[in-house]
Amino acid sequence: MNIVEREAAFRARWRSRALRGDECGATNFAASYRLVGNHRAAFQWFRRAAALGSGDDFLDVGYAYQLGLGVRRNVVQAERAYRAAIASRFITPYGREEAQYFLATVLLAARPKRATSEARRALQRAASDQDYPQAEQLLELVKAGSLEKICLCRRRLLWRIARLGCPLHKPKRRHSPPSAVAGAG
Repeated sequence: MNIVEREAAFRARWRSRALRGDECGATNFAASYRLVGNHRAAFQWFRRAAALGSGDDFLDVGYAYQLGLGVRRNVVQAERAYRAAIASRFITPYGREEAQYFLATVLLAARPKRATSEARRALQRAASDQDYPQAEQLLELVKAGSLEKICLCRRRLLWRIARLGCPLHKPKRRHSPPSAVAGAG
């Protein structure tokens, strides 16, 4: 059984819960679609789960908006989603840190001069327990005034998924060799 078949079977088990409006079911549905690379369906399900109050799902919605994964890129909506995630009562401490980090990246990209102090505060909160090295590194770059290298990788996701939109670590596309049929004529 390959990954597509396995995830289709997984979604079949969660389908009724997701369609009933169960937040856990919607989140699992979304994660399954993300795993197989269907970012549009993943975004739609993360958005449904976020509407049920899940802060961790607001984080995923913000990330999709920030990078244009399954939806048109919209940094204003990304900022709103990150702020909703941070304000949510239903978010893991890990998710809150990551939402603070990505809020800072949006602020620094959208309006670097005006938002530096707010971005710095968000990064300080994200790095406060010293388990988020990217936040610590970006905080140092902000203090130094050097913002060319901002990592947008997600923590604890499969590496191929975590690096999708990161300008520093985006996987290189492999060029396939030209087919023999294309050259025939």
